[in-house]
Amino acid sequence: MSEAVCSLFDTLSPDVPVAFWKGEYIYPEKFQQHVYAIAETLPDKKYAVNLCEDRYLFLVAFAACLLKAQASLLPPSRAENEIERLFELYADAYCLVDNEADVRCQEKCVIQLDNINIVTQPECNFTNDAVAAIVFTSGTTGSSKPHKKRWKDLVMSTSKLKQGLGLKAKGFDTIVATVPPQHMYGLEMSIVYPLVNKACMHAGRPFFPQDIKDDINDVQSPCVLVTTPIHLSACNDAEIEWPEIKSIISAASKLSVEVATEAESKMKTRVQEVYGCTEVGAIATRRTTVEKKWMLLEGYRVIKKADNAFLNIPGAEEQIELPDKIDVIDQDSFVLIGRGSDIVKIGGKRESLSNITNVLKNISGVEDGLIFKPDTSGSTQPRLAAIVVAPGLSEAVILQELKKNIDQVFLPRKIIKVNHLPYSDTGKLTLDSLKAEFSNHTTKRNQQLAAKRGYGS
Repeated sequence: MSEAVCSLFDTLSPDVPVAFWKGEYIYPEKFQQHVYAIAETLPDKKYAVNLCEDRYLFLVAFAACLLKAQASLLPPSRAENEIERLFELYADAYCLVDNEADVRCQEKCVIQLDNINIVTQPECNFTNDAVAAIVFTSGTTGSSKPHKKRWKDLVMSTSKLKQGLGLKAKGFDTIVATVPPQHMYGLEMSIVYPLVNKACMHAGRPFFPQDIKDDINDVQSPCVLVTTPIHLSACNDAEIEWPEIKSIISAASKLSVEVATEAESKMKTRVQEVYGCTEVGAIATRRTTVEKKWMLLEGYRVIKKADNAFLNIPGAEEQIELPDKIDVIDQDSFVLIGRGSDIVKIGGKRESLSNITNVLKNISGVEDGLIFKPDTSGSTQPRLAAIVVAPGLSEAVILQELKKNIDQVFLPRKIIKVNHLPYSDTGKLTLDSLKAEFSNHTTKRNQQLAAKRGYGS
């Protein structure tokens, strides 16, 4: 076996399953057969847009692409315009799907593992320095940007993450994840982590609390739940008797102390939070219920320059600017203040959108909400808006409650009531989704006003 293949498979232990898939454990020998079989079917391209929903099929396709020296493109969403944009940026690309009708692509390869026979090792062009994946930023900061991830960097990151989270197992842990593998957090914790840390991944992607419980009950080994604040909050609200969980890991958005405390009480385990960004991956960890500060992963250092923070990575040629505002405590820890885009300045005053959003969420009767800055091109001053889930409250009542704790200049000029917030698969609210909701609300309001005035049809 070549050095390239060894670097991908030599961390696997014959007696530790790679995945729990379709009711059975998949051990390394069968996993390699699956990878080899799929590698032989891949087209001769440079890039593969991996859209597989089944986590094990995603893993097999991802590993097959590694052997063929193909970089996996992992878009922030499955929206058609996002996929079309990838094909514009990467002309020599095709799609990997596990359901032929799932998405429309210019060229696609359907991943199926039915009736796989023993196959021989295909020609391998993989090296540790090869770009394994290209991931894209998402969130409230605007258009997505690509970031290349070498295989050796992904391995290093997940190894550091295991140490930072204290995930040591006598046998092996099973990762049950609610986050998609196309997201950096999901890629690290549910795909790369099991490959290099002698852990098993559950192939499912549970969404509702009962689904999460069922997947946990599927496996025999200690379970590590990899999830997000929005999923964890839903679990808190569910009337469920939870099975034994070794540890809960949360990332992708800020986890409140209240949600973490309730989860630890109801699910009878510790909740750990991971801080990271798409540009780097996981950077630091903390136990949310007991500490405000974040502990950096081994070898990482954060340096402040003026108002900006930069990350030193061992072996990296350049420091990486972090997107968030932080206060450095010492060489091993920091406190997160908020995202750079989180700070808004109006009338000479500065305020954090997160802070005033928390005021909104603490209003009795508000189930969820967000205060944000909509696109107000041409305006001399920013104007804030609020999107709120509050079935029993009027906009006037919400505004009156906000006035009690928020400076008048930061009060939302529009309050949009909705049945639920437009969260992404990872529990984030993207700028595009907020703009769309704001635009729809504005259009409907204008139509209503026009109709009242006799201008509507």
